[in-house]
Amino acid sequence: CCVATAAVERGKAERSAIALWGLERRREILSLPLEEPSDAIAFAPDGSALVTASRDGWLRVWEPAGKGFEVLLREAAGGTHRGEVLAWNGRTLAGHGDRIRNVEVSADGALIASAGGDGTARVWSRHTGENLLTLTGHLSYVEAARFSPDGRHVATASRDGTVKFWNIEGHANTVTSIAFSPDGRTLATGSSDRTARIWDFADGTPRLRHTLRGHADQVHRVAFDPSGTRLATAGLDNQLRLWDVASGEAVIGTRISSGGWPSVRTAACWRVPGPTAMHGSIRLRGREARSPCCMAGRRSRCRAWPFIPGASAGRPAASTAS
Repeated sequence: CCVATAAVERGKAERSAIALWGLERRREILSLPLEEPSDAIAFAPDGSALVTASRDGWLRVWEPAGKGFEVLLREAAGGTHRGEVLAWNGRTLAGHGDRIRNVEVSADGALIASAGGDGTARVWSRHTGENLLTLTGHLSYVEAARFSPDGRHVATASRDGTVKFWNIEGHANTVTSIAFSPDGRTLATGSSDRTARIWDFADGTPRLRHTLRGHADQVHRVAFDPSGTRLATAGLDNQLRLWDVASGEAVIGTRISSGGWPSVRTAACWRVPGPTAMHGSIRLRGREARSPCCMAGRRSRCRAWPFIPGASAGRPAASTAS
């Protein structure tokens, strides 16, 4: 159908163009309204978006307004939009400190990898524009960045003469908490990158199963329920979230009220009936608080949300533990 090109005239950076070409008639059918010189361009694998990488250090994600790219290109190939100024939806991804040399979209269309003249490669969320990972270690321009076919790694090539291979499944910042499921086959981690992750240890080699997004600040603690089917995460955003371990979907997300007192750390805990008082206990330290979570501090008591194996995923009742 089509090929996209980014061109900059040698010695005349102001003469640059992003164009899409129809292969059947061998002519330009569309151009993007971008004047900034750009050295790289990439389609999303499903053809729903186009990503440009420019010398101002910005990535731009382009999606046609009101219709899909496939429809737009088919119409443009037939001459429908010749000379027409088109409307575009999209976002700008800023973070590189120098020109961007190369860009690629992951096979599932969710991530973007970019290589920069600032000596870094970066991994972005295509849909939110968030800079998820910054890969540092090269000593000069990073000229290329490519996802592995399974999306678990990124390879980068640099003018410093090295090629580096990166595992991108890990957290992008400090890991603050870990917890094993009761059967030891699943590990959960929480991080100051505002995510929790669920790792599968079933075959002895850790593999990322789910990345849990929703917290607006550090995920401070994580804890499995006694059955290992649900995970509680507590963050510095005063949010308590419960997740289904199998699907990675949120079951409950609620803001923890602390009775008007500022919280230092929010947390969650499971109360187990029987001789075991708690499983995966997590505490909040701070001033007096009155929320249904486990707390330890001046004049405060430990309150738990009891979990009864087999109970529904609705809001559990509060009880008091010594």
